[in-house]
Amino acid sequence: MAIIVGLLIYKVKLNIKYATIIGILLLIFTIWLGSAYPWAPFGSGEAAVTTAHVNSWLVLLFAYAFIASVLPVWFLLQPRDYLNTFKLFAFLIVGYIGIFALGRTIIAPTLHLTATGAPPIWPFLMVTISCGAIS
Repeated sequence: MAIIVGLLIYKVKLNIKYATIIGILLLIFTIWLGSAYPWAPFGSGEAAVTTAHVNSWLVLLFAYAFIASVLPVWFLLQPRDYLNTFKLFAFLIVGYIGIFALGRTIIAPTLHLTATGAPPIWPFLMVTISCGAIS
């Protein structure tokens, strides 16, 4: 869908409003299609996850990462992120409406300094910050 939207905007020169509508409709259609007809090419259901399944998904993900890294940004990444913002906001809005309409309470502790069996947070917090700054 992202590639289609990228081509429509940058090569066909379609107005961004129309390309967005087409992209969102494709997104909604594929979400429905995946829900109505689930597909698991590398194993599914109650079967145990095997090394072959994990390796198949790893190959698929590495292939996608390679393709995404060599394609121009306008062709895949920018349209993908653009379409995903609509999906993100739609699910947030629907989620909040569902929470408030059903009168549910969100229970989330503010901070757990240590999880059960985990080492203290202090050195790992600094490592995390350092790694982010270095990269």
